[in-house]
Amino acid sequence: MAARHVAEHGLSNVSTTATLDGRNTGLPAGRFDFATCNSTLRHMHEPLALLREMKRVLRPGGGLLIRDLERPATMDDAWEIVKRVAAGESMQPQQLFFDSLCAALTSAEVRRLIVQVDWGELEVTRSSDRHWSVSTLLGRS
Repeated sequence: MAARHVAEHGLSNVSTTATLDGRNTGLPAGRFDFATCNSTLRHMHEPLALLREMKRVLRPGGGLLIRDLERPATMDDAWEIVKRVAAGESMQPQQLFFDSLCAALTSAEVRRLIVQVDWGELEVTRSSDRHWSVSTLLGRS
């Protein structure tokens, strides 16, 4: 879909798309101005490897946005969110949303990963009632 949008909007001269392993892209260090990971970290078997690779391929001063679901404290809390957010959906999408909430990382877990990556003073914030975010410009050039 991204490749189609790039072509449709005549951006092929400034944007490229590729399917790569986010844990080891094989791309040169400092290649990108911006890195983002939206609602994917919870699906990674090795989230630390993905975060390290994101840091590696960002140029100094590059921008960063990581956002994902926050795992609720209890299963009851997770179902409460599902019933509020997906009330009009059938049981299957509700179950998938519940499973995603339960598979998510907590803000505290993400903070520990950020420390392991040695990303400095990045702050993990609650960006909604069910999401956390990390966003910043990394180091000034």
